[in-house]
Formats: sequence, structure tokens, C-alpha cells
Amino acid sequence: MDVEAAWARVLSDPRDPEPHRRFLEAAMRGEKLALAASRYGKLAKDLPDIELVRKQLDHVVALMGFAIQGPRPPRRDGSPLTGTKLLLGAFVLAGFVLAAFAAIVAWQR
Repeated sequence: MDVEAAWARVLSDPRDPEPHRRFLEAAMRGEKLALAASRYGKLAKDLPDIELVRKQLDHVVALMGFAIQGPRPPRRDGSPLTGTKLLLGAFVLAGFVLAAFAAIVAWQR
């Protein structure tokens, strides 16, 4: 179902939750959450006594917030090579290189 047809069904019976659900599904599929927010904003002003319309507006705004944030990168807690471990490893490696260099210089004398 396209967004316009779904919205027409919402307008035909704004108290029925099923057309609202279908409209939001169509809006999410079509990436038209801004349109949905605009439509629900106007409808909430026109029909302030219908709580379902206000709830749907809040729901659309929340969905838009999640869409703006995007997926979060995976957490790296517990990964084998954290920043501290890498830095410590670099210092240990540098120490071995300096010790090897000092041994070579001492051996050549």
C-alpha cells in the first residue's frame, strides 16, 4: 500500500489504530517519516480530542530520532587489543629494539 492510500484510510477513521499502523509502515518503507510527522501534526491540531493521533505523532517523532542517529557501531569492550594494550605492546617492542641495538653496538666494539 502506498503512503497516500494509507493516509486516506487514516483520515476515513482516525480512531481505528489499524490504518495508523499501515500508514506508518508505508511511511517507513518509503522513507517518508517527515511527511508522516507533518500530516500527524496537522491532524493533531484538527482533531485534538483523539488521543491516538497525538500518540502516533509522538511515535513518528521517536522513529525520526532513531533514523537520524543511524545504527550504532559495535562496542569494543573485551576486545583483545584495546588502546592501552596496544600502547603497552608498542613500548615493550621499542624496549626490545633498543636492547638489541645496544647489544649490536657493544658487540662491534
